[in-house]
Amino acid sequence: MSAHEAYVVNDFLYDVTDLLVKPQDEDPYQTTSAHVAERIRRLIGTGQLAPGARLPELDLAEQFGVSRGPVREALFLLARDGIVVILPRRGAHVFNPGIADIEDIYDVRAALFALAARRAAESGNRRVLELIGRGVALISEIAAKADTDIATFLSMRTALGGLVLEAAGNRRLAEEISRMNMLAVTHVRIFEGLERRIESAAIWTDIFDRLRARDPDGAAASASRLVMTARDALVRRLKEEKRQRRAET
Repeated sequence: MSAHEAYVVNDFLYDVTDLLVKPQDEDPYQTTSAHVAERIRRLIGTGQLAPGARLPELDLAEQFGVSRGPVREALFLLARDGIVVILPRRGAHVFNPGIADIEDIYDVRAALFALAARRAAESGNRRVLELIGRGVALISEIAAKADTDIATFLSMRTALGGLVLEAAGNRRLAEEISRMNMLAVTHVRIFEGLERRIESAAIWTDIFDRLRARDPDGAAASASRLVMTARDALVRRLKEEKRQRRAET
C-alpha cells in the first residue's frame, strides 16, 4: 500500500471516528479499572492479545502504569462479558472459542448485523451513506493488494460496521454486536489470505448498493452473508488446524 493510499485510509478512519465518537462516550470520570478494561479490550480486538493468551496481572499493571488492583477489577469486568476467562490458580486468559462456540457466536452475529443493516436501509441516513460509499471504495482497492496489512483491513471493516450501526440508530443493538464481535476474536486470522479479503470487500460493496437503494431485505441478506462466509472460512481453518495437530501426534 502506497503512502498516498495510507493517507487516504487514515483520513477516512479519522472522519468515521469524528462521526461515531459521541461526547457522552468520553467519560472524564471513568474509573481506572474501566479504563484498563477498555485498553485490554482493544488489544484483544486488534489481535495483539491472541485467543488463549495469558493475562498476568503484574505484567499488565506494569504495561499500563497502574497498580494490580485496577487490573484485577478490569479482568473481572471482562470476564463478566465472556471476553476473558479466569480460572482458580491458573489466572486469567483471553477467551479461546472452539468450533462449536464459533458456530454459535457467528449465528447470533449474523442475525444481529442483518437487523442493523435492515434498520440502516430504512433510515436512509445520507451522511453515513456517503461515508460508507467512501469506505467501500477504499476497502475494495486495498483488499486486492498483497502488501495490505491485516490491521489496516480490519480497521476498515470495523469502521464500516460502525457506520452501519450508526445508521441503524439502535444503541443497545450496537452494544450487543460489539460484545459478540469481541467473542469472535479468532476471525483475525482468516483475513491473512488475499482471496478472503477480496470476497469480504465484494460483499461490502453489495451491502452498500442495497443500503443506497433503500432495500431493507437485500441489505439484511447481504449483511448476514458477510458474517456467515467469515464463519464458514474460520470453521474450515480451525478444522484443518485440528487435523494437522492430530497428524503430528
